[in-house]
Amino acid sequence: MRIQDLILERQRSLFVGRARELRLLQELVTCPADDWHLLHIHGPGGIGKSTLLRLAAERIGPDRAILIDSSCGFGRPEDVLARIGQELAARGAMVSEAADRSAGSVARALNAHAARQGGILLALDAFEKWALVEEWLREEWIPGLDHRVRICTAGRHRLIGPWQAGGWNLLIRYLELPPLSRQEVDEYGRRLGLSDEGVLEDLRRISGGHPLALSLAGPLLVRRGRLGAGCGEARALMQQLMEAVLADVADPLLHRCTEAAAVLLRFDHDLLEATLGEPVPTDRFRALCSLPFVTRCGDCWMLHDSVRQWARADVRARRPEAYARYRSRAGQAIDRRLGAGPAEQSEWLFDRLYLSESDFMHGLLFGQEDELEVHGLSASDADEVERMYRRLLRATRRSPREERLLALIRPLLAAAPEAFGALRRQGRLMAFGSVFPLTGRTVPILAAHPVTAPVARRYVPGQSRYYLGLAGHDPQGVSGLEALMARDLLRLLPDQGLVLGQLEENGWDRFFRLIGFERAPWLDAASPGGTSYRGYVLDLRTERLHAKVLRRLRAEEGAPERGPVRTAPRQPPAKPGRTPAQPPARQANLTAAALAQRLRRALRHFDRLYARPELVEPLRFLATCAPGEDAADPALQVQEQIRRAIQRLEDGNEAERWDGQILRMAFLERRGSHEQTAERLHLSVPTYYRHLRLAVHRLARELLRAAPG
Repeated sequence: MRIQDLILERQRSLFVGRARELRLLQELVTCPADDWHLLHIHGPGGIGKSTLLRLAAERIGPDRAILIDSSCGFGRPEDVLARIGQELAARGAMVSEAADRSAGSVARALNAHAARQGGILLALDAFEKWALVEEWLREEWIPGLDHRVRICTAGRHRLIGPWQAGGWNLLIRYLELPPLSRQEVDEYGRRLGLSDEGVLEDLRRISGGHPLALSLAGPLLVRRGRLGAGCGEARALMQQLMEAVLADVADPLLHRCTEAAAVLLRFDHDLLEATLGEPVPTDRFRALCSLPFVTRCGDCWMLHDSVRQWARADVRARRPEAYARYRSRAGQAIDRRLGAGPAEQSEWLFDRLYLSESDFMHGLLFGQEDELEVHGLSASDADEVERMYRRLLRATRRSPREERLLALIRPLLAAAPEAFGALRRQGRLMAFGSVFPLTGRTVPILAAHPVTAPVARRYVPGQSRYYLGLAGHDPQGVSGLEALMARDLLRLLPDQGLVLGQLEENGWDRFFRLIGFERAPWLDAASPGGTSYRGYVLDLRTERLHAKVLRRLRAEEGAPERGPVRTAPRQPPAKPGRTPAQPPARQANLTAAALAQRLRRALRHFDRLYARPELVEPLRFLATCAPGEDAADPALQVQEQIRRAIQRLEDGNEAERWDGQILRMAFLERRGSHEQTAERLHLSVPTYYRHLRLAVHRLARELLRAAPG
C-alpha cells in the first residue's frame, strides 16, 4: 500500500456528516434526461466543498467522475479546455498529445466519453475563481454538451446575474453546506480519541463546526489537551493554530519558506526562492511541498487558504520588516513573469493582485466572510429592500423629508431584477447593490428622478451603457460590510461598455478610483433633501476591468508599467521654508495651433495616456488638482481636463455642440475607425476630417481659456 493510500484512508476515517450531500452527487450521474440540472454547492471557504467533491468522485469512480480544480483561477477559455483535455487523455478518451484542444474537439470527446459511460459527473471546484471564463462557459461551451454530462459547480456564493435569467434559473439547483452539527463535531473528536468533555467543548468552541478548523484544532487538542481561556481571542487562536501547523516542522528554513509562501497566492521553486531571498535546496523544497497544509495547484503549490491567511497575518504582525521584504521581492519576480507575454499576464494576474497591500482589494478578490452570502433579488423583494433602505435613511439623513433614491427601488426591481445583487446573513437582508443597463425600460425611470436625470440624458440607443448608484446597507450591519458590497459590485459589472456611476460623498471615492472609475462632474447631482452625489465613469470599451485594477495598483506602489515606459525625472525634495513644485503653468506664447498639434497626438492615444508620458508632458500645464484629486497622476488629470472641455463644448451653442459631439465620438468613445465614425455622423470622409481638424482647434482654444496661469 502506498503512503498516499494511507493518507486517503485516514481522511475517509475522519470524514463525518454530509451523507445527504454525497447521495445527491451520486444520484446526479444517473438522473434521467428530462431532469438534467446544474447542481451548485456553495458555502464559505474551508467548509468542506472540495473534500466533498473529492470523496464523491472517489465513490463514483474515475471513469465516471472528472474533477476540475481552479484554485489558481482560469484566465482564458483555452486554459479550461487544456485542463479538461488532460483529464480526458488520462482516461483514454482523448489523444494525450492532441494538437487540437479547441472548444469543439474537447466537447465532442467529452460527449463521447459520457455516452460510453452512460453518464458522467463534471465537477468544477472553486467556481468563484472562474469569473474570467464564466460567461464563455455559460453562453458558449456548456450549452453544446450532451445531457449525459452532469455538471456540478462548487463555490463560496450562489450563482447570480445572468445565471438567474435566460432559462438557467430553471435548470440550477442549490446545495448549501452548513457547518457540522454539535453531534458531528463530537463524533469527529471521538474518532481522534478525544473523550474529555472539556476538550470536546474546546473543539466545538474553536471550530464552530468548520471542517478546516476541526482538522487543524483537533490534532492540537490531542497533543496538548485543553488550550485555556486565551484561545477565545481571534489573534491568540490564529497564533495557536499556526503553532499547530508548524509544530512538527523542525527545520528553520521551512519556517521561513512558510512565511514567504504566505505572501504569495501560489508558488513554484523559483518564485519561492526569489521571494525568500535565499536558495532553497531541492530536497528542502520537496519537504515543504509534502507538508499537510501545502496543496498542489496545477504546476505550482499553495498554502491552504486559511493557513495562508493565518501565516500572512502572523508574519505581518510579528516581523513587519521581513514581511515588507517578502512583498517587494515577490512583486519584482511576478512582474518579470507578467512581462513575458499575454499568456503569462493572464496566468499571473491574480497572483500580482494578491500582493496588494490594499485591505479593500484583498476583501474584494480574496477575502472570506463566513456570515454573509450572496443572493439575487426579484420584484417580490421590493418591500424588504425598501424597509432596509428606510432604516438607512433614518440613521443617516439630514432632513426628515430626505428620501434619496428610495423612489427608484420598486420600479427598477420590476424592470431589471437580474441587475441586483444582495448580501444576506442567516436570511436577513444586509445590503444590496445594482448595475443595470440603460434601456428603453430603465431610462424613463431614471429620467423622472432629479438625481439620475443626468444619467438618463447620456442614454444612446445601441450603445452598451450602464448605471451604478442604487445601493444600500443595514446601518447595524457587520463590520467590513462596505468591502463586501464592493466585492459583490465587481461581480455585477459588465465585461465591456461604459458604466455611469453616482456616489454619495461618504468615503467610497477611494474604492471607485481603485477599480478604475474616473471623476465625471457632468453627472454630479443633488437630491431634493440636499444629499450631494458625485459622478464617475468607468470605461470598459478598450480595457478590461482586471487590467485597469492592475494598472492602478502598480501606480499606487510606484511600480513601472509593463514595457519600456519613460517617466518624468524625480523632483528633488523641497528645501525648508519652500513649497513643493506645482504643475507647470501655461507656456508663454503658446498658440491654439501649437496646442492643437499636441492634442492631436495625445487624442490618438487618449485611453492609454497613462502609458505614454511623452504625450502627457507637453500637456502637463493643463493638470490642476481639485480637492480630493490625486496630484501624482498627471495623465488622469490631463484626461479629466480634456473630458471637461469637451463637455463644455457639448453644453454650448450649436457649433460648439457639433464639435463636442465629433470629438467625443472620435476620441472618447472610439467605436471603430474614423471612416466608421464619419458614416455614423452621415458625413463624407473628407468633410469629416475637415470638421475634426476644426473641432480640435476649438478644443485647444477652450483648454487655453481655462488653463491655469
